[in-house]
Amino acid sequence: MDGSLLLTLVQMVSSGIGVTLIPEMAVDVETCAATVVTMRFDEPAPARTVGLIWRKNNPSESHFLRISDVIKDAYTME
Repeated sequence: MDGSLLLTLVQMVSSGIGVTLIPEMAVDVETCAATVVTMRFDEPAPARTVGLIWRKNNPSESHFLRISDVIKDAYTME
């Protein structure tokens, strides 16, 4: 079985159909009505890199550069 919505995945786990991984920021919302146990990874916890890519001749390049600045600023705020 498979599912793509976080709610569906959590409900499948609540029904006894396996385990899943969900983003930490979604745990409180997606598990509030489910009978599940949540655990965090031990250190070093998994991580991911987010990238922004666009075609060289895209007329929106200035917008993408501003978006990248917002993302970088948000990251440095942590």
